[in-house]
Amino acid sequence: ASQQQEYDAAYALMKDGHYERAMKELRAFLARHPSSGLADNAQYWIGECLYSKKMYAEAIEAWNTLFKDFPASDKLPDGRVKKGMALERLGRKSQALVEYRYVVARFPNSQAARIARERLTP
Repeated sequence: ASQQQEYDAAYALMKDGHYERAMKELRAFLARHPSSGLADNAQYWIGECLYSKKMYAEAIEAWNTLFKDFPASDKLPDGRVKKGMALERLGRKSQALVEYRYVVARFPNSQAARIARERLTP
């Protein structure tokens, strides 16, 4: 299978709600193709799987790995907003606001910034 096919198969599992299997496939994809153009997306979706399982602290870790390993990823704005949402779920509102403000400042025209602005508006 091509990298794209492997990635698409893992993504499809996630979309169908098979979060455990999707994470297993996404992690295997990252192990096999660490420098793939899809590696950052795979790391982002691991966070989404964890968030969907209400494993918020683990989701935050996954997104922190995204920020560290893929600093130029186009998934950064989305990851930052979702990290903020996970922080809110954990009752860490002030830390969440920091993430939202960062997204609005750094990526003002992104879809993520629109979500961040809504979350910043009381």
